[in-house]
Amino acid sequence: MLLNAAYSDTDFGFVIDFTRRTPSTQGLHTTGRGVLRHGGEATPFTVLPDPPLPPLTETPPATTPSVDPTRQAQLVVEHRNAVAVGRAGRPEHALTDLTRVAENQRLLLGPDHPETLDSSYELSIVYAQLGRYEDALTLCADTAGRRTRALGPRDVHTLVAHQQCAFLLGRLGRHGESYSAYRAVLSSWNTTVGPYHPGTLLCRHNLAVALILLGRYQEAAEEARAAYSGRALVHGPDHPDTLASGHELAVALRGARRDADALAVATDVHMARARVLGPDHPDTLAALGLLTPPKRPGG
Repeated sequence: MLLNAAYSDTDFGFVIDFTRRTPSTQGLHTTGRGVLRHGGEATPFTVLPDPPLPPLTETPPATTPSVDPTRQAQLVVEHRNAVAVGRAGRPEHALTDLTRVAENQRLLLGPDHPETLDSSYELSIVYAQLGRYEDALTLCADTAGRRTRALGPRDVHTLVAHQQCAFLLGRLGRHGESYSAYRAVLSSWNTTVGPYHPGTLLCRHNLAVALILLGRYQEAAEEARAAYSGRALVHGPDHPDTLASGHELAVALRGARRDADALAVATDVHMARARVLGPDHPDTLAALGLLTPPKRPGG
């Protein structure tokens, strides 16, 4: 179902964490989640919370005379309930429910109707939750293509689907392709909604993560710094998204052997998390790990 205003797809998807460790970042860096719901975000130990479920619309969805509006509205409710089941940690049940809803919407509304595509997108998220990343990518790529044709290449729902494809490519270890996809969709986000939209900032954050996974630490630091400063401006300096980008900035600087700069950023992130979340919170402890001097070969 469509969310209001500029969002849909349960807030950008990206619900699965994954970790890659390198000698200079061992145990300190996790990518993924982010998404979807503000997925992609963050630390090795946690994911950011899901946003509230979208409210039911007060007016019936737009339809055509040949479509039963009551049945269409019922499928919207079933979609919403299935998404809630998946977010509640029951992806197997959500898979069954969303598969049924998507098929019924396809028959009633057609394969390229926005509500059908919303269910297909959410179904790809459930596949990812179940570890079926190839299936998730196949379905998400199909959804992205259909949204491009039906809604246009700059529609935010289209961009969300392409961004989720980038995430899934990374999850499958296809980091070069993931980087290229993030770079392309970031350009579209910038053109469509500007550099300070949450979707743009999330994409820039995940682009930084993709660069870290490719070992391109200096470039990663530039993107992470832009995400960090942008999120501080939009959300505030102590917001979890802001601190997630600060964490990745510290990781990138550490990888680039800019240890003094990395320590300064990590100290700020750790202090903010300790203040906001408490000293024993997993995110705080993740930042604490970045305060330990890195072990360098021959050092």
